[in-house]
Amino acid sequence: MLNENLLATLKLELDSEILDKNVARVYAEFQKELYKDLGLDDFCDSFAQTLTYSLFLARLNSQGEKIDLYNAKKHIPKSFPLIRELSNFLNTLDDLDSIKWLLGEIVTIVNHIDIAQIITELNKQSEKNLLGE
Repeated sequence: MLNENLLATLKLELDSEILDKNVARVYAEFQKELYKDLGLDDFCDSFAQTLTYSLFLARLNSQGEKIDLYNAKKHIPKSFPLIRELSNFLNTLDDLDSIKWLLGEIVTIVNHIDIAQIITELNKQSEKNLLGE
């Protein structure tokens, strides 16, 4: 639901030309680098998902440290350059009150994920695959 709210807010602001020039720049980069015919709906969906995933990835790599909107980027591995680049968007949050609260809610949820349990489950799946089960 939060991801849907983020998506709707991004779309509304891009439609109304209120949105910070940094997000408009990201939209232009998506069109230039990924898909030139990328429509607004698809961009907003992709951007919202990528921001959410970047926060999850930061938490996964934070070694137990709680993440926030200002320290998340330092926990995103360099092996994910596109996601690191998109997370630069988080540096402009002071100008983006309309979605800052939504991202804060996503961070709260991500910080309550049991990372150890996820890793345990992933390891179980890996073992099953190695054993041919």
